[in-house]
Amino acid sequence: DTTDLKENVSTLISAYNRFQDTLKSQSENRALKAFSQQLDQLASKNASSLERFGITKTTTGELEIDLEKLETAIVENPD
Repeated sequence: DTTDLKENVSTLISAYNRFQDTLKSQSENRALKAFSQQLDQLASKNASSLERFGITKTTTGELEIDLEKLETAIVENPD
């Protein structure tokens, strides 16, 4: 059953998006802005790997998850 794993990945994606929103709201803090940019670059740099699991980056910089694609990836690659 992949239900727990899908829920955990969804929770992680939601937390990432909320964290990025928080960092972006602190735009006057250069260190936080730099950290936000580094996280964004990390997601962009690994876009093809994330996409295999149904995770994509939107034009606004948020991450989205396709749960059907994630489930397929889990089933096809159980290790």
